[in-house]
Amino acid sequence: MHRIRKGDTRIPPQFEEELLSLGFDMRNQHDVQRDEKWTSTYMPAFRAFHTEHGHANVPQKDEALGKMVSDIRMGHTQIPPTFEEELTRMGFLRRTTNVAVHVLVVS
Repeated sequence: MHRIRKGDTRIPPQFEEELLSLGFDMRNQHDVQRDEKWTSTYMPAFRAFHTEHGHANVPQKDEALGKMVSDIRMGHTQIPPTFEEELTRMGFLRRTTNVAVHVLVVS
């Protein structure tokens, strides 16, 4: 089951419908848990921060999102695809290494 959910092993087509009818969930459970956490915790916090500050660039000291934002920028955590566009619209910066240069050029 683990290999099926990871995508390493395919279910033979003749058995796929039967497994689904029995309630077999083929999704990677790590991704399911991650997406649930983003839906219930992270995105509401990003939306609240954006509403209050006009952007989504949460400081590292923020209790709810600071560590996770740092992990995203360091490449240790991925934003689920379903939320990437919304965070981009909120002005979330994935990389902050060249922000100072960007501000000088734009100014």
